[in-house]
Amino acid sequence: MEDPFYSRQPEVVVVHPLSFEAGCDALLHVRDQKTLLVDLSGLEPAIGQRVVDFLTGAIYALDGTAARIGEQVFLFAPESTSFSRD
Repeated sequence: MEDPFYSRQPEVVVVHPLSFEAGCDALLHVRDQKTLLVDLSGLEPAIGQRVVDFLTGAIYALDGTAARIGEQVFLFAPESTSFSRD
């Protein structure tokens, strides 16, 4: 019998939150083993920083990985996902 965890296709979810709550809710995707790309350009800088702080702490607790991709774009990956940068 095939393990459903390993048979899933990798999935990347792109979110563009317009509120702190929407940014925090995006963490559910990582919990579901999906990679999350978050574009914070729609938020005020202070709110965007709070979202990044929350998601980074949560990713750490889930043994995942966080990386800054651009000025206001961040990648949050579950433990099962690896990535590298050139």
